[in-house]
Amino acid sequence: MSDKTGIEWTDSTWNPLRGCSRVSDGCRNCYAESQAARIQSMDRGRGVPEGEGSYDGLLAKGGQWNGEIKVVHQVLDQPLRWRKPRLIFVNSMSDLFHEAVTVETLDRIFAVMLACAAFNNRQHTFQVLTKRAERMRSYLASRTPAEHLKAWAEAGDRWIHVDDGDVIFSEYICGLTCHDWAEDGTNRADSPYMPWGYTKTLFPLPNLWLGVSVENQATTDQRVQDLMSTPATVRWISAEPLLGPVDLSSWLEIGSLKSDLGLSNPGIDWVVVGGESGPKARPMHPSWARPLRDQCAAAGVPFLFKQWGEHLPWTQFGDAKIVDAPEQTRFQTSEFTDGTWNDVGRPTWSDSADGHIDDEQCAGRVGKRAAGRLLDGKLHEGYPRTALRSADPVALKGKQTA
Repeated sequence: MSDKTGIEWTDSTWNPLRGCSRVSDGCRNCYAESQAARIQSMDRGRGVPEGEGSYDGLLAKGGQWNGEIKVVHQVLDQPLRWRKPRLIFVNSMSDLFHEAVTVETLDRIFAVMLACAAFNNRQHTFQVLTKRAERMRSYLASRTPAEHLKAWAEAGDRWIHVDDGDVIFSEYICGLTCHDWAEDGTNRADSPYMPWGYTKTLFPLPNLWLGVSVENQATTDQRVQDLMSTPATVRWISAEPLLGPVDLSSWLEIGSLKSDLGLSNPGIDWVVVGGESGPKARPMHPSWARPLRDQCAAAGVPFLFKQWGEHLPWTQFGDAKIVDAPEQTRFQTSEFTDGTWNDVGRPTWSDSADGHIDDEQCAGRVGKRAAGRLLDGKLHEGYPRTALRSADPVALKGKQTA
């Protein structure tokens, strides 16, 4: 949990859960595992007894997540203490829909997001990413909208408080659903009184973006299908680390599957693309990133290019490649051959100058900061437009929308 974060597409992270386990090749160099190991080492250095540290018991001897999950009860209500509206990435150090997370725990976390949707002074937007799209779909399709809202509201009783001290949280939420309230708070439509009968303004949660993390076409085909079958106000895809070509065009063009659970929007609302960072990072080929940019442009879907990661393709160096040729000789380089990146050592200026190496097929390890966020010289920072309890789109403060 942090009030600030270096993640380019969000404002804050909220970690009510800690721990995870690997499910696909995109997890191989998990940044959260490395961060957990670093914090564990710092705990020992600060004299925190083994077993009492923040991430003790969550990592195997090899440094990988061991599948155990900790619920961090003391930060469950953290977003309710943040008054300024912000984008909040949920569980940067875990996966919300991990198989070890109980339904009761999910209900408590969703209770916080429900409260922020219902309270006018807590208008945060929550961003969820999962590699466990099937569990996400199963959970959100397991009840009717009324049953979900009631379960979440009751999970927040006794610790989520409303301004009226005589009203508990579930009573407050029930009051929002007992009539088809107009924007001005009146019952102009003269709707009959039905507790939990009018759910369209709160389910799917208007302040929740549900997304899946993918790394190649196989994981895309598997996870996006489940995402499209999940009730959501905003659906998004994070192709990071992008480890191979991905075609999203069919998902961007078709509508969501019809359902009586309240599928709000007709397709994918946002796509984020990024390369891998960290000491063992794998390069991202520009021919993997460009088609996703172009597919989004053709479909009118906001596109955000998050980073190249540790490696920068030679074609992306631009003029710096000529001006700063001696510096380039210190770059570790990978060459893309037969669909695989292979280390080729340190390049020399003559390698690229005399045409012996195709620049499009090479990437230099320059570090995340130096590699930057420009794709073919342009910053792509699109965001979806969202509406919180309103028909009018609201542009998030400080974020470019498309």
